[in-house]
Amino acid sequence: MTQKGVLETAWRYRRLVVLVTLIFGFGAAYLTMSRPNSYVAHATVVLQDPDVNTVLGVAESSDRVVANQLEVFRSGLAAAEAAEIASLEGFEVTESDVVRNTTFTTLRGTDVIAVAYADEDADRAVAVANSIIAAYDQVQRDQRRSDNANVLKRLDSAEALLLSDLNEVQRQISEIRATRAIGEQIEDTLNRVAAVQSRLLDENDPEARSVLTDELSDLQLQMESLRLAATIEAESGALAGLLESRDRLQPQLASIDDRRTELEIEAAVEGSGIAFFSPATSTEVTTGSGLVLSTLGGMLLGGLLALGLAYALVNWRRQFDSSTEPESILDAPFLAEIPRWSGTAKLPLPVRDDPRSTVAEAFRFASATIDIRMGNDQFKSVNFISAKTGEGKSTLVANTALASARTGKRVLLVDADFGSQASSKLLVDGWDRPGMTDLVLDKADLQSSVSVAALRDAGTLHVMGRGTQNVTAPDFFANPRLEDLMSRLESLYDLVLIDGPPLLQVAYASTIARLADALVIVVPHGSRGRHADELSKRVKLIETPVIGYLYNQGPRKAGRDTSGGSMKDILGDQGLTVAGPAERAR
Repeated sequence: MTQKGVLETAWRYRRLVVLVTLIFGFGAAYLTMSRPNSYVAHATVVLQDPDVNTVLGVAESSDRVVANQLEVFRSGLAAAEAAEIASLEGFEVTESDVVRNTTFTTLRGTDVIAVAYADEDADRAVAVANSIIAAYDQVQRDQRRSDNANVLKRLDSAEALLLSDLNEVQRQISEIRATRAIGEQIEDTLNRVAAVQSRLLDENDPEARSVLTDELSDLQLQMESLRLAATIEAESGALAGLLESRDRLQPQLASIDDRRTELEIEAAVEGSGIAFFSPATSTEVTTGSGLVLSTLGGMLLGGLLALGLAYALVNWRRQFDSSTEPESILDAPFLAEIPRWSGTAKLPLPVRDDPRSTVAEAFRFASATIDIRMGNDQFKSVNFISAKTGEGKSTLVANTALASARTGKRVLLVDADFGSQASSKLLVDGWDRPGMTDLVLDKADLQSSVSVAALRDAGTLHVMGRGTQNVTAPDFFANPRLEDLMSRLESLYDLVLIDGPPLLQVAYASTIARLADALVIVVPHGSRGRHADELSKRVKLIETPVIGYLYNQGPRKAGRDTSGGSMKDILGDQGLTVAGPAERAR
């Protein structure tokens, strides 16, 4: 089905489009006229040259200073500070008011930022605009104080670490200097050991020798301690290395002190970065020309909304208006269009009862196109399916079967719609007789399971209904013997037409559709496109080929209602007749 174009949609719902457009236009005009005049306060800030913005630190690049400071102006922190400053002056505004009603502009190639604040009150507009500048100044100062505090904190940590290292170096230097007399003590101890050893050689008294031996042991222990101290001194590194470390640490401490002094100077002399500030002044903004623009804007918005609504309505409620539209959705070719005919309930079989009518000719054309498509693809059985009940599927199957039998073919119509048996009721008197269930369950043979509707001059039409056995349709159609039955029927008849239940309403309809070689879809005129969408998706899951669709109940077209005279060479004088009960009994 083709999508409706925008112009076609607008014309179809033109009243809705005009009404919504006018409502939005008048609404916009009313809101504009009822809104009081507003005031806009303008203030200008000239930023300091970034090359001289710091005293001792590194200056920021001038290419980015304006953009960076503009983001500070727009920050939520500055907006909150501006709202607080304005409230202290007696003007109550919120942070969201400041953000929503303030605009900032810059001049290319300059360090100028213009601030504009809109409000219904002139004094409040001026106060808030000035508060925004003051808030920027305060935020910048607070940020720089915070930055200085953080730097000082890091400097204090570095200074503490350097002092700890310097104290450790001083301690090691003191220890090394304390061990300079070790050599003299070793030499004195060696002399004392030699003297004791000499006396020990000359002494013969055991008690005296024991005293000298103990004294010698003490001296030897003292000697070992002195030698160990000398070793530690040698391994601790040279005194010159420690002095070098001390000389390196002391300038670093001095550099930290110098940087702290620089920060204190910067904090004392550095400002917020504003070189010049022009206080805010307000101007009144009237609704004069704005009324026209607001009205036009409202009408434009309303028109677009109305078009969108109309387009949604058309495509949500979209229905088929011509026989060619279903092709794009079903992805199947168009076979024939069956026009709507009067008195359908009284004359359901125009092929039999009114063979010279245009409706009967339409069914004969449908039979011919189906025959061509099935002959090309070597199909012998076709299942007629529809989306829902009430779409005329059973009537189409019955009339198509009559038209096909009229060509001399042996045709079997299998009424597999167990719920309605509509096609059996149309074609056979006493339709509640043995049928498919009896044949599959071996309760009857094929001859007794079909009813014969013979054509007097050519062809034969047989009808197989539900039958008399009490079965559940979903379980019955899952019986594997049905496939063997279909193969047998296809070998006995030239064409087997199956009337299945609605595919979107009856679950076992999919099982029946798989039994046939091909499918024919019935699409009634004026049916919803979304039903065709869903039907197409179901058919793709079934995987049975679709040879095309029949467009049912199409609108009558001028010039096609009189064709009896031209039918004589086709139908003869008698036309199409169906054998009565007595003839079928024979």
